[in-house]
Amino acid sequence: MTKRLKKFVAIATLMASVMMIAAPSPAYALTAEELADQIATLQAQLTALTAQLAELTGEEVVVVSGCDISSFDRNLEVGDTGDDVKCLQIVLNSDSDTQLADSGVGSSGEETSYFGPLTKAAVI
Repeated sequence: MTKRLKKFVAIATLMASVMMIAAPSPAYALTAEELADQIATLQAQLTALTAQLAELTGEEVVVVSGCDISSFDRNLEVGDTGDDVKCLQIVLNSDSDTQLADSGVGSSGEETSYFGPLTKAAVI
């Protein structure tokens, strides 16, 4: 397959999956457990499709896990605290060029919810 055809197949597969998920279905109430199961299934599909896209395009795709937010909704600065700060640190630690620390506080798996000098330096 040519590179362009592979990319088209990956995009078409992704779009078909999105359309199947977004298609209207009969209205009924789901329990929190059922919703959590659906979210886990969708996340697994997204991970699989992302890996497939990376394989087809030959580009590296980084998937960041451990964040419970999908976007940043405020400007962060030194002194801020919250889950969004921790997620920012997780994202920064996913790349060796922006890693907060090699070990200890701020390192991968040791992220905090405090935006301090290590976070600022990694952002810069």
